[in-house]
Amino acid sequence: MSKQDLQDFRRERERMPGPNGTIVLDFGDHQAVATKDYLAAGTPGNNVFSDLGSIAYKTYYTVHGYGRDIDMRPFAIPLDVGFLAASLIEAAGLPTSPTFEALARLRDACEGRYHACPDRALVDQHLRQRQDAGLLNLD
Repeated sequence: MSKQDLQDFRRERERMPGPNGTIVLDFGDHQAVATKDYLAAGTPGNNVFSDLGSIAYKTYYTVHGYGRDIDMRPFAIPLDVGFLAASLIEAAGLPTSPTFEALARLRDACEGRYHACPDRALVDQHLRQRQDAGLLNLD
């Protein structure tokens, strides 16, 4: 989607948000391949992808509510993308499910870090529960 298309879409949602409002999440592309040489020049060993904390993995997102209030508190800290959906559901006050409630609790316990959670056992437990419920296939 081009920048102009997104702007047009957002203007239309602002004009006509719909009976329940509209939420738009604009998720950025970090362009890691396009900037690889630039990033590698400042990285020991030139492997910017070996560290999940590398700037190569940083991106952005914006949340816009049209005809619907958004509580931005779930986005108060940097988030790994795995927590984005649960955070959006919570911020918009949308109906949720036990799966997304568990993911929001994990987000809070892990301080927004999925792969680098200080308590890896919590992440493993969450993944096991999803697998046992048939919501995740790791085979």
